[in-house]
Amino acid sequence: MNITDITNHGINNAICKAILRVKQKDYCDMSSESCINCYKWLEEEYKPQILTDSEKEYLSAVIKPFRDKVKYITKRIDTGVSDTEFIKIILENHNLLQLPRFERRTMYRGMEICACYSLDNLGL
Repeated sequence: MNITDITNHGINNAICKAILRVKQKDYCDMSSESCINCYKWLEEEYKPQILTDSEKEYLSAVIKPFRDKVKYITKRIDTGVSDTEFIKIILENHNLLQLPRFERRTMYRGMEICACYSLDNLGL
């Protein structure tokens, strides 16, 4: 569905109503580039940010010497120490780097446990 569908078919939800209000009150006539870009942005799929800016900065610094060798990064629960998690970085040569443990649900909250993330997935 796109903006044309919304305006032509009168889709009935809060976001669609807000878009229609903007269009109907001539706040945006779709002739300016900024309005067109705004509508295009509204039509894009939302992709939540997985890492905070500080988490990105830290991981970027850690992987900098071997960035081109990183296969994926994952978050794990430490079964040996209750209520802790850690980040594991897996390299192409099957070496791995385990970062220090941290209390569960306090850091890297956007990462799912045991999911494998590429550097692109994490915005690194």
